Amino acid sequence: MSERQQDVTQPVPAPASGPASRPVPGSAGGGVRAVGTLVGGASWTAPGTGWRSVWQLVMVAFAVGGLVFPARRTLCVAAIGAVYAAATLLELAVDGDRLIGLIPVDMRDRVIHPLVAALAVASVVAVLGRPRPVRSR
Repeated sequence: MSERQQDVTQPVPAPASGPASRPVPGSAGGGVRAVGTLVGGASWTAPGTGWRSVWQLVMVAFAVGGLVFPARRTLCVAAIGAVYAAATLLELAVDGDRLIGLIPVDMRDRVIHPLVAALAVASVVAVLGRPRPVRSR
């Protein structure tokens, strides 16, 4: 049997599913998922998938803004971190199932929101803490 025939007879692994295969909110994958949800008929009830999609698209807009305008990158990262920090505090203090009564929160969000906030703070601290190059004339 040739090598090619062996590859054909091997079972193909199933696509990943579950939390590890889901895109991180605020990433390009999160934006694609958000647009797909909106186009596919999002729920606008409270809490609803439509509101979550809008949230994700706003975060993607900040991320893209930081990529397109490098001078504003730190500001965009700080804004994303502040939004996710506020979301984390609201989840802990007000309602662990819904953000501001509109955006559904699940276990994945309870991990992702503080993680994104912490990474944003660490990124901003790292950028602001490094020495700036001296420009010569």
